[in-house]
Amino acid sequence: MEYCIKVSDSKKYIILKICVDVTAELTVRTAKDADQFAKAHNINLLLNDVRNVRNIDPVKPTFEYSSNYLMPPEKSLIKKIANLIEPHDTSHSYVTAFMQSKGHNIKEFIDETAAVKWLEKE
Repeated sequence: MEYCIKVSDSKKYIILKICVDVTAELTVRTAKDADQFAKAHNINLLLNDVRNVRNIDPVKPTFEYSSNYLMPPEKSLIKKIANLIEPHDTSHSYVTAFMQSKGHNIKEFIDETAAVKWLEKE
């Protein structure tokens, strides 16, 4: 299994747990599936759990993803994303930076409790 998506126990956000190293191609699929899942459950907050996996694509495919495939924030159902990463893992940071530059409300966390608190804060 490459990833799984579920509703949080609080029913306030969805959890996307990635189980394999991340590529731009995988990101395209997970983003589409997470958006459809969010729509089906009427939830617009996402906890993206990429602990224990690394982004293995170089910067260029990630930039191409953010330029060509990433839905603009005003069209996305997901309005806030907490990216849960391992301490000292910077392999996801440029994805976060690209998304922020496109206007997405995304932030990286190493503490799950802090990530959830930020997501659930109005």
